[in-house]
Formats: sequence, C-alpha cells, structure tokens
Amino acid sequence: MSTTTQAEFTTAAAPELVNVQEKWSDVEGEIATIEGLGRKEQSSSRIFTALFAEPCNAACLAYTAEGIPEDYSIHPYCPDQRLRRKWARVINPYLWEVHCEYAGEASPLTAPYEKSWRSASSLVEVNNEWDGADILNPVGELYPDYYKRLWGDPIYVVTRNEAEEPIDTTMEYRYVVNSDEFKGQERYTALMLPITCQRMIYNSGPWSYWRVTYQIQFRVEERPWETTTKGEPNDPTGWKLRIVCMGSLEWDRKNPGDTWRDGGAMITVKGRRVKKIIPAKHGGIQRLAENGMRLDYDDENQWQLFDIYEPKNFGTLSLE
Repeated sequence: MSTTTQAEFTTAAAPELVNVQEKWSDVEGEIATIEGLGRKEQSSSRIFTALFAEPCNAACLAYTAEGIPEDYSIHPYCPDQRLRRKWARVINPYLWEVHCEYAGEASPLTAPYEKSWRSASSLVEVNNEWDGADILNPVGELYPDYYKRLWGDPIYVVTRNEAEEPIDTTMEYRYVVNSDEFKGQERYTALMLPITCQRMIYNSGPWSYWRVTYQIQFRVEERPWETTTKGEPNDPTGWKLRIVCMGSLEWDRKNPGDTWRDGGAMITVKGRRVKKIIPAKHGGIQRLAENGMRLDYDDENQWQLFDIYEPKNFGTLSLE
C-alpha cells in the first residue's frame, strides 16, 4: 500500500504579478426604478487585466491580485454602488481579465414624495333633507333629535422616505386638526389619521430608512339651510362637534313671548346674575335657542359647535 507524504500537498509558489491595469472599454452600466418603493437600483462594471511573469492557471490569483478591488468595496465614482461579484477569464497563459460587477441603490432619501387622493365614507349629523327641506313629523313639527347620513370625505395620502424612525411625529400628530390653512382649506377641516411606517433595508444593509405614510382626511361641509349658534349660515364646521341645542332646562321668561333680554327673572349663581333656570315642560327634552330659551315647534334647529380635536400646524411636516 502506498502512502502519501505531507510534501505532496505543499502549495506551489504563486507566479509573480507584473501589474494590474483597468480597461476603459466594454464597460457597462444601468439604472432601474423599483416600482412602489420610491427606490432606484444602479449597476455597473469595471474590467481589469492582471499580467503575471510566469504562466498562471488559477483564476483566484487573478481576481485576488493586488490592485483588483476588494469584495464590497465602494465604486470610486458611484458611491451608492458596491462590488458584489468578481469573475476572471484567461486571455493567455500570462494574462487574465478580471470583471468586477457593482450594484446598489441611489439614496432613497432623495426619492420624490408619492401623493394620491382617495375617499372614505363617514356619518354626519343632519336634520334636513338633501335640498334643505326640514324633516317634519306628520303634524308639521320638527323632530327634537338629529339624524345621520353618509358623507364622502376626501383623504390626502403622502408617502415618503425618512432617515429617522418617526415615533415622536407619530405621537404628536395622532388625531389632530390643522391650526392653519392646509391644501387651500380652512383651519379645523383637515384631520391627521394615524401615521404608519415601515423600516426598509437598502444596499443589502446595514443601511436602513423609514417608509412613512401620512393620511389626512378633509371634512368640508356646507349647509346653507342651517344656522349655527353663531348665526352664520353656510358655515363649514369641519371636524368640530355639532350638537343640536336641546336640554331638560330652559331660561325662565317673565311673560310669554319675552326673552331674557326683556327682563326675565334673574337669579344669582356663584356671584353672577343669570336667568332663572326652570325644568322643561312635563320633565322632557326640548329644543333650545342659542340664548337658552325654548324654541317654538316651527323654529329651525340651532346647533352648537365644539372644538374637540387639538389644532396643530401641519406646515411643519412639509406635506403639500
């Protein structure tokens, strides 16, 4: 039986490297957009020759030769690209050609914002038909309550890439309304819906960014047939809470038909002179005017408006 000696596995001496030169022909490159992610992939190649003093039959000596770019090194002119693949082919016993293939993504932070519109259905309070006609009972009285109808709200959607995780913005702007004009609409008409985000990896890591989506729902209603407690017809209420003025109490009147301004009975409450409050007739709920007096059966409903959402300046988010 023959035995193998350790000497038989001794590595042969590598041929001496004469030089490495970069070629300036047959170099290719391209750029492609990744749809829906706001990213662009780039690729390019560099070609080198490795000349040896003795015949060389090992490709690994060619693509690891001194002067050949190292794996994952940055392209000298395209900093978004890194060396992803190298391969070599023999030209003659002394000369090898080494191909270096680079790829990467342009910084996603420079991608343009994606903007779109969609709509959502919600319920709004009404007390009139579509043309402004009152909703009356069979004897011509206004119902003491209000009702709801479907309403279509436009939603403005902005998606963009951000460098930092937007946790502070997400917390600060959850369900707030615009304190100033936004997208040409008055204050208090735009409601910020929950902000969503996703961590994204690019250039095969370790770099990452955040894909952030903002959704802003507009509530711009015009009700020319209604009168608010401010006495302003056709007043867009936006995201204010709208409640029909009703209650189980009313301001007292000195004589039928008088208003409190005409000298109705007054009482003192916490040191202030106010009107005397009396229960509604039969202990029920009745519709009221903005001054607290009971409405007659054929009087229009009057609405109170309340600011229930905190206003914030949307301009600081640069979403327009």
